Amino acid sequence: MLFIAVSLLVMSVKADSSRKIELNVALAQQQGGNESYMTIDSLQDYSVDGNISIPLELYRGSTLKRTVYVWLQDDDGKRISSKSKHSLPTRFRRYNVSASFNLSCRESGDYTIVAEGLGINSTKKVHLEFLNCTTQHSTTQGDISFVILDYPEAIGSGSVFRTRVMASNPTGDNLEFDAWSYVYRSSKCYSGGREQNKKTINLPEFSNVTFDLENVVNATAGEYSMKVKILRSDRKTSEEMTVPITVLGGSIVEASSAGEKLSLGNIKGDDTKSANTTPQKRQLLNLSRQDDSKPVYESSSAKARNLTVYFLIAALATLLVMLILKRL
Repeated sequence: MLFIAVSLLVMSVKADSSRKIELNVALAQQQGGNESYMTIDSLQDYSVDGNISIPLELYRGSTLKRTVYVWLQDDDGKRISSKSKHSLPTRFRRYNVSASFNLSCRESGDYTIVAEGLGINSTKKVHLEFLNCTTQHSTTQGDISFVILDYPEAIGSGSVFRTRVMASNPTGDNLEFDAWSYVYRSSKCYSGGREQNKKTINLPEFSNVTFDLENVVNATAGEYSMKVKILRSDRKTSEEMTVPITVLGGSIVEASSAGEKLSLGNIKGDDTKSANTTPQKRQLLNLSRQDDSKPVYESSSAKARNLTVYFLIAALATLLVMLILKRL
């Protein structure tokens, strides 16, 4: 640091006294001066197996801009990584930073490191050698990859269950896709329509998104399969994943009058063994076999209606008796 001392003498006369003020001003000549600069201190070659780190030396001069972005791009100028953001809060100061990237498997070759900010930009060529690409999902075509994070391996018939899915976008483009799921066995679907729970999801560049898919299965106990599918808006062929799932207990039918459930587990006879007998038909069959003189099923709402009628009759009778006694 070079310091220049400047003495300023101010004389003022007030009455018969004088005052001397000396002001010392220190001016610092900073290393690097007013001009900002960026130096990419990377290697010439990198072996990539996931993460790489690129060191940079950044100097912020007199500029009011304080943010620097760093990324990797191919020869066509298309980004192959996310943007690494670095903030330089203090002017006339040098910073040593490291830009880290998680790169998906792609073709090995020459790429460009780009640093932009402070009103300037800097680039450097680098060779990337991608390792173990034979076992990874290729992203050269910009495919969305997805994984099932969580789902119930055993479910009850008639109950709602959720499947949690995470989708990844390894490209520099905002993508949109449809996702849906269904439970099936052989060629028959047991969760309504195959695309009944379809939803459209936006997936930003170089990012992941987690979402849930809901299904309701109406099926007898046994082993089934669940398929999860996603389809990009600009594609005709969907990606899919299949997992096993178990349905517990017998089939459950909703009682139409009260919304309560009636079990069909005690149905007897050859009719229940027929593959063409639906749960609704079996319910009617079971009801028809009961004694007509006895109520087979009475919901809570039906009981409440009956009690209301009795209560009104009793109230009217009481009122009538009171009127008669009043007239006597």
